Amino acid sequence: MRLIENKFALLTKYIEPIQKAEKLGEWVFDTRGKGNSKNPIQMPFVDYGDLIYKFIEDFYKFTEEHPKYELTNYKSILEENDIELDIRLMSEVKEALIDDRCILALIMGVIRIDRFSEGSLLWCFKDGCMVKWLKKLSTYD
Repeated sequence: MRLIENKFALLTKYIEPIQKAEKLGEWVFDTRGKGNSKNPIQMPFVDYGDLIYKFIEDFYKFTEEHPKYELTNYKSILEENDIELDIRLMSEVKEALIDDRCILALIMGVIRIDRFSEGSLLWCFKDGCMVKWLKKLSTYD
């Protein structure tokens, strides 16, 4: 008899490692730049640990392998669920009100927000909402 692999295992396998990680990422501030044209100051950025980079890579892999979720339209999915594209509001969404597609849209939303609002993804990991979403997602397997 062949065992069927859990659909969300590629993502939910990160629950325990995230919970056990001592450091998921850290802010990097330029202390060497002088602020002039010859020696500019680099903008602060978050240097994520390998665990987070691998999670993001696997999330995009999942997205490609499961086009039925239409995660490129994550904003529309969130709007359908009356969720604003705001990480604080997204983190407070009641678990009982969301399904697997909405959870995936929340994760995609945070990953995309982080591109324009550096540190948003790190905040979601530290706040615990990412693990909360992954745990809820595991209930659909």
